[in-house]
Amino acid sequence: YGGWTEGLAAESAANSSVTYRFHAPMAGFVKADDAGLIPEGPPLFGFTKRYVKPGCMDDLASSFQTVSDLWRAKVPGILGASVSRDPDHADRVHDLRLFANHDAYLKHTDKSDDALTAAMGVWFANYDTSRPFIGEIYAPDPNDERLHKSSVTSSPAPPIGLTSFRLGAPEMLGPIPTGEQRKA
Repeated sequence: YGGWTEGLAAESAANSSVTYRFHAPMAGFVKADDAGLIPEGPPLFGFTKRYVKPGCMDDLASSFQTVSDLWRAKVPGILGASVSRDPDHADRVHDLRLFANHDAYLKHTDKSDDALTAAMGVWFANYDTSRPFIGEIYAPDPNDERLHKSSVTSSPAPPIGLTSFRLGAPEMLGPIPTGEQRKA
């Protein structure tokens, strides 16, 4: 999802024990720091694969950038959002979302914001909702049903196939980031 160099890509290709996929974003953003304005965690991460209607890839990228610009301006807790083409499927994208906390996740689909709701409708209309959204979500409470259904539309809602992981559970590696490191 960015941040690699040609040297890193070459070294990664030489390691036959792991398959590396370097994604070039079509649209989106990742915040560097925001000068201490990022809210406290625990964070929530989502990685999905979504199918796009034939002939709608450029419209998807353009409309996703419009939504991303609104997210970046209005919701400090959205740390990043990116969409990239799947190298193996011409009609599929990878969608990355990084949230500082669950509140930021809820605000990313704020139905009281008319401009955001309208922009999300234009963006979402490019997806093929007859095919499932699949991927992984890492959250403090992965059983929250709001994480497992479309946050944009309820009819027709795409099938959602997310594998969920609880942050901080024994099967997760490392401590949960709390934001304390930004205060030091």
